[in-house]
Amino acid sequence: MSKGQAVPSLFSLRDEDYHARLRRAVNSIFALSTLVQYEPFVNDIVRLFLEQMDARFADKSGPEGIIDFPLWLQFYAFDVVGELTYSSKHGFLETGKDIDGMIAFITKFMGYVAVVSKLW
Repeated sequence: MSKGQAVPSLFSLRDEDYHARLRRAVNSIFALSTLVQYEPFVNDIVRLFLEQMDARFADKSGPEGIIDFPLWLQFYAFDVVGELTYSSKHGFLETGKDIDGMIAFITKFMGYVAVVSKLW
């Protein structure tokens, strides 16, 4: 929103020429040559994820061995984004918890966005 008016984003644009101009501005960020540079950072988080799965759930039976896998994948994703964005994990994987309620907030927010986006 800008001055009370909805501002189209790269994802909501219907004008193909305008969309192409905006897309060109960010294309290089998603080029394979750029993404490959992030691989060592992501590999560190993958190792941490696997260590946590092993330490917390391997060789466990009953309720202790049950993994809320979607939640742990969110922990992984948030820590990857933190590492890539500002070279610091949030700590989701280490703690196994929703740090500062970020995931809970986003879950609620997406429910709101789902309703509000239908109004436009």
